[in-house]
Amino acid sequence: MLLFFKQNQDQRTLDMDTAVTMIHLLLHGSWSLLNDFLEFLQNSKYKVLNRDQWCNVLEFSRSILPDLSNYDEDGAWPVLMDEFVEWYRQKHPPQSSSA
Repeated sequence: MLLFFKQNQDQRTLDMDTAVTMIHLLLHGSWSLLNDFLEFLQNSKYKVLNRDQWCNVLEFSRSILPDLSNYDEDGAWPVLMDEFVEWYRQKHPPQSSSA
């Protein structure tokens, strides 16, 4: 998919504005964490998305549960995804159930 959005063959990254727009178009309506992820990206230190990050966003959206309960912090996800999970958990702390 990344090839369709490149301005030239040597380009190995997407600027963040383009990446956010494309992720929104591709995952809108199919990923419950999309709005949070896009907010994270827009407020992150990242200025571009590389190919590995781009490909892993789709994989993450398909394989990780909305409550992130099956996210393996020791897995092979790019640092970007680790940082998103950390950011999300700080923003949405788990609700403690009173017994």
